[in-house]
Amino acid sequence: MTITDPTTYDQAVRAHLTKVAGHNEAAVATVAGLLLACVRADGVVLTAGAGHSLAAVAETFYRAGGLACVRPLYHPDLLPMHGAVASTKAERRSGLAAEVLGPDPLGERDVLVVFSTSGVNPYPVELAGLVRAAGRAVVAVTSGPASAVAPRRADSTLAENASVVLDTLVTARGCHVSGGRAGRGADLHSGQRVPVEPGPGAADRSGRRRGRGAAVVA
Repeated sequence: MTITDPTTYDQAVRAHLTKVAGHNEAAVATVAGLLLACVRADGVVLTAGAGHSLAAVAETFYRAGGLACVRPLYHPDLLPMHGAVASTKAERRSGLAAEVLGPDPLGERDVLVVFSTSGVNPYPVELAGLVRAAGRAVVAVTSGPASAVAPRRADSTLAENASVVLDTLVTARGCHVSGGRAGRGADLHSGQRVPVEPGPGAADRSGRRRGRGAAVVA
């Protein structure tokens, strides 16, 4: 998504959400049926992700008014705030999925929901494969376009191991804004250093005032 005028960001986001809603209309109905059947059968909805996808997992668990029958699958090594580089290495480590899932048998109507934009790393792929092999439904929330160009790090992809796919349609490069404070052509998903002009009173982590600096955006 390329935005030449920052003021059009709102319209671009709304247009993309409309596109995603239309693309996933049938899949959403299928997922709703799976989750309803799971709840009615006293099953458990397992949710999983790694890195920033854990933010989506957190939204499913222990929310006011949310489902009580949710079990988040989690390992501390997967959270970037416990170590950014370590979290990347963890989701690429084969065997972690089996460790996190544990030896307890799944319920007959349990459902797994896995969040992963690229859907190519061993952790989400193996997790989906294990649950699917056990005969349980797997819902993948992923991006087809991003997965198509991401380097394969497992024998298959998350989508290929899913019963139902909810496609976010997010592009591999995300979006960038031409011009503005982030600099011309700043790629918001590149991880490259982008010159920025700090605002009045800006300070670094030590509390010292700073001058013109650089920010890492990812």
